[in-house]
Amino acid sequence: MLKKFCGQAFETVNAALGFISLTAIAIGAVSTFSGLGLRAHCKRGNLYHS
Repeated sequence: MLKKFCGQAFETVNAALGFISLTAIAIGAVSTFSGLGLRAHCKRGNLYHS
């Protein structure tokens, strides 16, 4: 019984950590590419230019 409970708890924790890791990777990718895009716009002078 304890072995079954520990196995289920481990699966739940593993799934949660996997989801958190994938979310962190996705957020990092979006922020990296948006930051690079904003940097390119600023270098060309197309952003916030009146």
